[in-house]
Amino acid sequence: MSNRVLTLGCVALSVAGAGLGINILAHPVVHVSAPRLLATTKPVGGDRESPLRADSLAALVVDRDIFRLARRLSRARYDPLLRSAAGATAPPTKPALACTGIVGDARNPTAVLTGLPGTAAPRVVQVGDHIGGLVIRAIARNHVTVTGLDTTWTLTVHEPWR
Repeated sequence: MSNRVLTLGCVALSVAGAGLGINILAHPVVHVSAPRLLATTKPVGGDRESPLRADSLAALVVDRDIFRLARRLSRARYDPLLRSAAGATAPPTKPALACTGIVGDARNPTAVLTGLPGTAAPRVVQVGDHIGGLVIRAIARNHVTVTGLDTTWTLTVHEPWR
């Protein structure tokens, strides 16, 4: 073999190898198919085809959701009224509690509180009572400790004459 034939053979083999490498690199990782064609309707009075209407394009976009991997509609239903109703519920307001009196001895203290949630009138409470999400933690000689709704109240006896 001559040197020229050997060189041409190597060049041809290199070109074929480069073409094969480009073909392998350019081959798609996933199979992509052409989108289905939309059926176009012909106008009543003529034979020419009508262009696609905007509402049919919108239906196509909704049917083949481009932002979802599976290209299908979501199973979860979007309801803005349900979302606004859930967001419209405000957290419960903190009650304006007041202590109108403390009675009893050190072993069995009792207090009279006003402003408790769910009650309109003053209520007699003892340590450990649960009223509307509030818990009476302690009753001392001159104050009552109430916890609940992320707050701790220390109420002193309301004395209007002072």
